[in-house]
Amino acid sequence: MKNVLLATTLTTIALNACAATEPAKAEAVAATAAPLSVANAAPLRLAPNQPLPATITQLTIIDRELGDPKADVVVNGSPTLVHYTGWLYDATASDGKGVQFDTSRTRVAPFSFIVGVGKVIKGWDQGVVGMRIQGK
Repeated sequence: MKNVLLATTLTTIALNACAATEPAKAEAVAATAAPLSVANAAPLRLAPNQPLPATITQLTIIDRELGDPKADVVVNGSPTLVHYTGWLYDATASDGKGVQFDTSRTRVAPFSFIVGVGKVIKGWDQGVVGMRIQGK
């Protein structure tokens, strides 16, 4: 019999750049990508000072830093560069961060992907939408 470990993760994403500043370019990218299905509940959005829930049952988004107010907002189809750190969720920690399991901070370049095309974990495609450059 195989044992299966299901771990909830908390990922901190710092948005470095959003290159899709031209709507036509973003629309062209979005047109070539299959849209993601929205079968789960809408993400839970928390303010920076709100306490974290004891258990995570849905995507939870916390805008810790809003980023540059003059920068474009990330939309589906936006090419992005992000630095991230992945943590196992720890409900007993005030920030929810337990054991770190991955980070891009030790690599030469940030991680790049196009938002909303399903090439990254679903939470990233959903959670990065609405961010701005320098947001966390």
